[in-house]
Amino acid sequence: MDKIHFIIKVISVLAVIWFMIPMVGFGIVNIGNATGTGVFLVVFLCDLFRNPLGRFIRFLWNRIPGKILIILVALAIAGIFLTAMVETFFIVKENFNKPKGDTTLVVLGCAVYGETPSKILARRVDAAGKYLEEHPEAVAVLSGGKGEGENISEAECMYSRLVARGIDPSRLYKEDRSSSTRENLLYSLEIIKEKNLPGTITITTSGFHAFRARLVAKDLDLETFSLTCTTPWYALPTYYIRELYGVLYQIFL
Repeated sequence: MDKIHFIIKVISVLAVIWFMIPMVGFGIVNIGNATGTGVFLVVFLCDLFRNPLGRFIRFLWNRIPGKILIILVALAIAGIFLTAMVETFFIVKENFNKPKGDTTLVVLGCAVYGETPSKILARRVDAAGKYLEEHPEAVAVLSGGKGEGENISEAECMYSRLVARGIDPSRLYKEDRSSSTRENLLYSLEIIKEKNLPGTITITTSGFHAFRARLVAKDLDLETFSLTCTTPWYALPTYYIRELYGVLYQIFL
């Protein structure tokens, strides 16, 4: 039994460290790593103080209001877990919604540090570059405006990287006004219509983000494919948890 509690503590500490790496190492602070850090700190503390906590729970269970409270908390935890599992299924499934043949890529932007793409953005661009090399008739709309700390727009950063890779500039269109996924798709659609580009659209983004991006596309009456890339190991838990919130926001708000 002591071994099990030791394992719980070790896993909790390692998980907290994993969620804190983006904060400390890269300045990435969002609801994802805040939630992950908080949850595993609670798990660690619950195990550390399991004896007094157990006595308190038994105390509550012997009283009707306390019993109701425990049941409600248990149901809430079960509901959160079930919701996360359902979302995860659809997030993973969307990664297999791959394009068939030549399409118009819409490459979604991400952070640029000065003029250097973040690792997440670099992977999205590399996925788009590989697709464009394999489909010489395909074109791409590079979507992303200029945010805080960025010397150039995300679209310009992607454009430079793809041209340096050998992609013909005539196949690339820059959309440099957007600051959200909805704006990415809305403004890119304007370019697609204005330039009379192929109407079959493939959204190029990170694997964790593809499902929510497709939900946004559906709101705009777009049927899309997904071209996804992996996420750096240190950032995956943070962005995965944040995406669980994002999907719920997209569905219900």
